[in-house]
Amino acid sequence: MDLPRCQDVLRAVQPEGRSLGSEIAAVLADRTAYLNARSLWLQDYYQSALFLPPPSLRERAAGLIDGKPSRVWQLAGQGGLGKTMQVRWLLARHWVPRPASIPCARVDYDAVDAVMCARYPFLTLVLVAEQLAPQLPRNPFSSLLRAYAPFLALARLGSPGRDDIDAVEARKANEAVPELFVEGCRAAGDRTIVVVLDTLEELSLRYPQETVELVRQLAAVAEKVKRLRLVFVGRYAIPAVRQSFPNVTDVQVAAFDRARADTYLEKVRGIADPERRRDLVSRAQGVPFVLALYADLVTHDPDVVLDEVHDRDPSCCTWSTG
Repeated sequence: MDLPRCQDVLRAVQPEGRSLGSEIAAVLADRTAYLNARSLWLQDYYQSALFLPPPSLRERAAGLIDGKPSRVWQLAGQGGLGKTMQVRWLLARHWVPRPASIPCARVDYDAVDAVMCARYPFLTLVLVAEQLAPQLPRNPFSSLLRAYAPFLALARLGSPGRDDIDAVEARKANEAVPELFVEGCRAAGDRTIVVVLDTLEELSLRYPQETVELVRQLAAVAEKVKRLRLVFVGRYAIPAVRQSFPNVTDVQVAAFDRARADTYLEKVRGIADPERRRDLVSRAQGVPFVLALYADLVTHDPDVVLDEVHDRDPSCCTWSTG
């Protein structure tokens, strides 16, 4: 994808496009929003290049978009089984690209200030709106972001000016932001929107009551925005999610069986030697992350002796599934 070239083309035609009427302006706005979306998820696109989608993932993902059987997923699995890579693939290679062209947002609670996001649930919606805004023509979240984007300093680790807010201000924001978010989604028309809440178990473990309130707020928004799709991701299912979304679809991320691990090594990583593949499959014990580490070693040096690598570094190619 030559995104810089696309950006140059759009910049070149925009001044003339505005003078050619509303239809051309609308096309340019649509193409700009699509370019913004692909750019936002470009890193995930490249990082998921070697991902092997589980059987029927495309069909299940289409079911989520159609709201069948549910508009909400709870994606769970132990560490190393590929939850994050599956989310990256769905966002960057399945939902965002055409023909689906679905605006998406992802909040990873490992990458933001979990304390602040638990204390002030409205911050999650502001983080989501900030990601969605450039992916939609004419930014339907402009009112929300004008008023509340400054509060994002609270959610960002290492951000300057992270002063706390008083209780009155927080209460007003918790009331206003969900309504403004709903207005923004409705202004986007009939577009489906996907929001991923990643590593939610971190909030649930440390702030269970605040997590309940956050999920309840998301449920209230989803009730008003029928085209909103939510994906909760974590090592295990969060009770608060099922409390607020009784019809949530549980999606369990499973380990590789031997046949699937072999397919990954042969078809995705290009390792032709069946004996080598059998050895790698045995060593990885079904954990995709560990299998990928072994594949990296072997594709970098086909003659590498893995036992010698382990002797030099016993922690090599190990992973805690906790």
